[in-house]
Amino acid sequence: MNIKIILFTLLNVALIIYFGASYLYDAKYVIYTKPAIIPIFMLYAFAKNRGKLSQNYSFFVAFFYLGETFLLHHESQPILYVLALTFYFLSYLTVAILAFPYLKNLKLLNYVKTNTIFIFILICCFLGIVISIIFKNISIIYLNLIILLNAIAALILIITALIYLRIEFTKKSIYYFFGSFSIFFSDTISALIVYFLDDIVLNFTERILHFLGFFLIYLFQVQNREIQADNDFA
Repeated sequence: MNIKIILFTLLNVALIIYFGASYLYDAKYVIYTKPAIIPIFMLYAFAKNRGKLSQNYSFFVAFFYLGETFLLHHESQPILYVLALTFYFLSYLTVAILAFPYLKNLKLLNYVKTNTIFIFILICCFLGIVISIIFKNISIIYLNLIILLNAIAALILIITALIYLRIEFTKKSIYYFFGSFSIFFSDTISALIVYFLDDIVLNFTERILHFLGFFLIYLFQVQNREIQADNDFA
């Protein structure tokens, strides 16, 4: 059997088990299923798109995966929560770096229009509300600092996605835009669940956005490398 078919089947089985463990049995069982999903997906991605995945994308996957893995165990070891937030911070920056080549040597102010500023202000207000809720529940200074750094990195990612979509409205910029926003809102909802309201609808929304964002960034990367290869061939 083709290795790609095997990996694709394993990926779907892992996702079914993950959501089944989350909602049909006991949520704590996700610690046994979730860590397997991203490695299986990446094996499938590399098998299907050999040579199309950049080094920066590999860094993003590694940081994203480590953040997810440490977060699953943070209740037993508080230091793991700090490590999870640190790797999330790095994953935000690496996703932003993926789009930086399209922003350099450009007069960015030409692309910052009124609607872009308006959306960014709304995101800032929303993030400010979330951070204020978190800070009321945390009195540890260094943890608050890490959370604030994550918020700054998230804002860098958001403004990068907004400007990139403004610069060029293409399939890959749309993938990047919605992938970035999905990751941002997924992590924001996750923070609200941990510190404010643990709700089944919020949990489901967070997990859908989580995997959707990761997949859309993958599609952006593949689309980006395909365009580069076509240009090199031309």
